[in-house]
Amino acid sequence: MFNTLLRAFERVVLHTHRSKYTQFLVFFAAQFHSSFPDVFTSRLIDAMLSDSTPVITRLTCAAYLGSFLARATYVEPSTLYVCAFTTTRAAFSCAHLVRYVSIDFPHDASCPFVVRDVPHTHASGNPPSCL
Repeated sequence: MFNTLLRAFERVVLHTHRSKYTQFLVFFAAQFHSSFPDVFTSRLIDAMLSDSTPVITRLTCAAYLGSFLARATYVEPSTLYVCAFTTTRAAFSCAHLVRYVSIDFPHDASCPFVVRDVPHTHASGNPPSCL
């Protein structure tokens, strides 16, 4: 049953704008077996780090992962550690890539990014949408 809920979550809830309460059904079901939180977080992290996943879906996965880990008191500390390590490592890699690109490629007037310390900001002061 959990796998059915998880497939429905991946197909429908992840792609639904402003879903408010549906995800809590999966959060609730994940407490009934010790492997369910690991399966759920793994699927979110895999989608979040996949280059074939659309950016908006990756951001949604990150939001649901944070929401789940903040609320689910039944998640093992080892799962929390793995999630924190994986997401921190991915964020560091992204920051390193942005720094590498900004050093090796000159920015000119056609580039919308202001060269500053990582993360770069757009001239408006907001982070660029690609980060």
